[in-house]
Amino acid sequence: MSRPRAYALQQLNALPSWSPFLKLHLGIRNQIPEWIQAAFSHVVLNIPLEEITINDVLCIGGPAYWAIVQAKTKILDHRRLLVFDWPEAVHSPTCELSTSCGLTWKSEWWYTFVKCVLHPDNKYSPEEALKEVELTKTDYMEKECKELTIQAVKDDGGLDQSEEIIEEALGALRQFLQL
Repeated sequence: MSRPRAYALQQLNALPSWSPFLKLHLGIRNQIPEWIQAAFSHVVLNIPLEEITINDVLCIGGPAYWAIVQAKTKILDHRRLLVFDWPEAVHSPTCELSTSCGLTWKSEWWYTFVKCVLHPDNKYSPEEALKEVELTKTDYMEKECKELTIQAVKDDGGLDQSEEIIEEALGALRQFLQL
């Protein structure tokens, strides 16, 4: 990378805050992969579609907007599947309340995890929602059962696929734009 380009990138990166749409546009136009990745991820994960203006779309262009919509849709679809296919409670060998534990876990999943992940005002990732479940006091589920169940959910590996979905959408965009 040339020294003037490196200097310009360093100075632009030092700016306090600027539109992720402008950063995405400039990243694509000037082939700056770090900007493309960061801005695209930020828009997909943090900016609701209804807040994206026509000026934002004109700034980034149709192909980038299409890739953003595709990524957001796939992430929402994944989260919907995730929340409605709740994992069964894992009981400790000493659990004497297996029915109660199972019902309490199901209740926690529906009333804490699902609301955190799907509520339109929340911007929780599935990992953050699971942390909320961990912090919630459960009266009718043994502590060890709750810990085992949460660990099993984490170990499953299917909790959040946002990064993979974003990479797939970015790959399609790069291929289309021949970057």
